[in-house]
Amino acid sequence: MPPVPEFGRRRHRLPEHDPEPGRGDGTGGSDSLMATFKLAAAGFAIAALAVGGWTLLSAPERLAPLLSAIGGSSHSLDFSGDRLGRASTAPLLKVCIDMEPYLNGSANELEPADILKILEGGDLQSRGVGLLGGKVNRKAEVSLALSWGGLADCVYRQGASRLCDIDNRALAVEAGSSFIRRADRIVAGGGQAAAADLQTMRAIRDRVLEALQRHLHSGVLVAADFSSFTPTEIRNALKATEPARNDCKPL
Repeated sequence: MPPVPEFGRRRHRLPEHDPEPGRGDGTGGSDSLMATFKLAAAGFAIAALAVGGWTLLSAPERLAPLLSAIGGSSHSLDFSGDRLGRASTAPLLKVCIDMEPYLNGSANELEPADILKILEGGDLQSRGVGLLGGKVNRKAEVSLALSWGGLADCVYRQGASRLCDIDNRALAVEAGSSFIRRADRIVAGGGQAAAADLQTMRAIRDRVLEALQRHLHSGVLVAADFSSFTPTEIRNALKATEPARNDCKPL
């Protein structure tokens, strides 16, 4: 009797090649389906971004808040060019001298530029006396401070249409700095000036500083317009107020 072959010892060997995609172990079809899904999802995402981007670009009012939120800006502010002219030739000088009671007493006798020179000369004289240890005339000091205050108060009440003029801007810088410097010194002295004069100086100082912040916010005045010898109150305003626009160069 012929020997009976042991069952399971010999088996039919399959051809050694990769199974046809979608058959055999079944993994090929799954991978292909997943790749197709990923490609479709990527295409959908790109289309969504394109539509969203076009919506923002076609509606600037929607784009601006987004740029602001991420620290950007839809445009850069330009403060280049000639910023300061000559205070002595400022058109506002005559306007304010004629308007302010502390200045117009000699307006009929002197030119506006001459009155400005007198104010500037009073500043220099006062500093010289102080440096030499001389006795300062307190009444003259208060009168000079109020004169600068009247000029500064008038100038800072003006809008961009006038303060964008480089000569008027120079006058604003000089008058504001000179008045605040003197007023702070006199107010700190307290009893060295009459109560009514102190009250007047405080009121003018508050108005000038408030107006300064508005002009800084609108870009009519910027920190670069002021010197390193600017009074502390003005330096604090320059640090605390960033320009939000440039009213002298509207877009």
